[in-house]
Amino acid sequence: MTGPILISGANQKCTLESSGRINVDTSVSAAFNITGAGSKVIIYGNINLRSFEGAAFQLSAKADNVVIEFLSGFVNAEDLAGDHHLVYSEGANTKLTFGGTALIPPYRSFFFRDVATTDNEVILLPGAVIHSGDRSRPLAGVLSRLGHEFTDPNTDVLKIGNFYDGDEPVGTRTGWVHAGQWDFGHANQGTNQLIVDTNPGVRFSIAGGFNYFRWNTLSTNAIYGLHTMDIRRGNVVLGGSVWMPNGKVYIHDAGRLTFEIGKRRDDPSRPTDRNGEMIISRLVADEVIFSSKDPRLFIQFAHYLVPVRKPLFHEILRKILN
Repeated sequence: MTGPILISGANQKCTLESSGRINVDTSVSAAFNITGAGSKVIIYGNINLRSFEGAAFQLSAKADNVVIEFLSGFVNAEDLAGDHHLVYSEGANTKLTFGGTALIPPYRSFFFRDVATTDNEVILLPGAVIHSGDRSRPLAGVLSRLGHEFTDPNTDVLKIGNFYDGDEPVGTRTGWVHAGQWDFGHANQGTNQLIVDTNPGVRFSIAGGFNYFRWNTLSTNAIYGLHTMDIRRGNVVLGGSVWMPNGKVYIHDAGRLTFEIGKRRDDPSRPTDRNGEMIISRLVADEVIFSSKDPRLFIQFAHYLVPVRKPLFHEILRKILN
């Protein structure tokens, strides 16, 4: 079928079964256009974004307290140069649970975009995948913006793991989460939280897959503006840097934090004189707190490195650590 599905009344519920498919073409802008407060949408099927710009879920300014449970299936944006969103929200206090696959070109698009800059909660279930689908840059991230760059007194929460508290038969899930890039808003304001309790872990990455930035801007970090990073269980792999200068990182007994090391990748928009330069993800925080007996930090080679390059990086890494 072709969208949009309009949900205009308050406290309405709509379910797309696993056999369902919604195509968003040039004549519509969203698969689900939600204007009613307290509405709930449950997704098991698939959504194709075929136009240059479009959204899976578009929430109007009065669509407060909307719950979206995208529990399986995929959303696929076909136009590689387009402007796409999984969730575009002008409403307050949106809650998204995502356990499917989102293939969204990263250059103008967002996985989750909060325009109202209010409190939001996002849950990524184990096995959830968010990336560009670009074979030349596997697992390149897609940006989510939960806060405001200049002023953000709110509390946004990103939970990764089996945190689902709805009524659907979701069960316990496993599998790596590919989370993409997350901007929580102003780094000196708000009480934004990341909570990780998953098996085996989650990888964050910059939109477009270029991991060589060392600046303190929201677009150049895989995670920006957190107040608390709480790694309770599982491996948090940083395929990009983290900027939370006033925040605290807690690594618990079953928690792991891994920094990726690799080489500078080509970027058509930038000079190429430093291509091949070694890069490593960084973490800028006020405190890193290890709790219990066995929390760990790791450095690993990026997935795109070829084995012949690794002896060189072993030598560079040895010099760094010594």
